[in-house]
Amino acid sequence: MGWTWSVHKIKVGGSITPLIERSTMTTVQNHLLTVKGMSCQHCVKAITKALQAQDPQATVTVDLPAGTVAVVSVLDRNSVAQAISDEGYEVRS
Repeated sequence: MGWTWSVHKIKVGGSITPLIERSTMTTVQNHLLTVKGMSCQHCVKAITKALQAQDPQATVTVDLPAGTVAVVSVLDRNSVAQAISDEGYEVRS
């Protein structure tokens, strides 16, 4: 669990001062899904792109021989599974 921070620079008097704002609370989650239909690097890129479109900071590891996708993301499991399904792959678990 952690906070998302935004840093802005504002001019105060004659100097530039960083202004740090705490915005939303985020929880990074680990997901391991079994996925059917992945066979090549195109599959890896498609799944990675789909997940990182929703969470640009997501770490996606696809193991083609094992048929698994490991994801570290602020996305919940259902969102991860849906993004993979939307690319045409069958999420089994």
